[in-house]
Amino acid sequence: MDTPTFAALAAISALAGLAKGLTGFGAALIMAPLFALVVSPAQAAVFIVLLHGLTAWQGIRRHVELVEWWRVSVLAAIALLCHQLSLDLVTQFDPHLLRRGVGALVLVMGVLAWIGVQIRHRGGHVPTTLAGATSGLFTAIGGLGGPPVVYYFSGRGGSAPAVRANLLAYFMLLFSGASLGLLVHGQLNWSALRSSLLLVPFFCAGAIAGEALFARLPSARFARVVQLALIAIGIFTLAS
Repeated sequence: MDTPTFAALAAISALAGLAKGLTGFGAALIMAPLFALVVSPAQAAVFIVLLHGLTAWQGIRRHVELVEWWRVSVLAAIALLCHQLSLDLVTQFDPHLLRRGVGALVLVMGVLAWIGVQIRHRGGHVPTTLAGATSGLFTAIGGLGGPPVVYYFSGRGGSAPAVRANLLAYFMLLFSGASLGLLVHGQLNWSALRSSLLLVPFFCAGAIAGEALFARLPSARFARVVQLALIAIGIFTLAS
């Protein structure tokens, strides 16, 4: 990997980490379209999964007591099964078409978050299965497993800290398992692992800064900033 490419990936990783620290999600939504402008969509998905897998511990330790571990574990198990079933299918898509698809998905998610769309439910078998399966498919497409589960936990109600804790725990299980899944499918190589390891400090630094801001300033304001960023990134990716 040449220096300009690494510098671009490092800057994107720091920005994505900041979003994760502020809101508990949004990192992959920022990484997926921007990474795909620098490397292939397939490489971008691998980097996203590895970066989240390598930093899965970050942020969860302070919120362990708020996590609904059984619910989170069931969701992650469904998602990982669908992720494994989808990996081979995704490699057959045209990279340019996949890149634009990721951009469109990010734009839609940004707009839905901005206008405050929520899907209310009681967390039964149907919404749990749908959220987990969609999350697994989106993870295979571009490392975008977060949005379905964000809507799932937000739709059940509960405090913002509890939703954030469940999301952090879910991502810890999802991306750790997905990293192993990439290895099983032969999509994980030393070059990708080395590059991801080099990007970890930038991602962690952004997340630490985001957590510090989350503790001191109104999170709703920064959530709006992240939503606007997602909309802008989605439009830019579609136009590229």
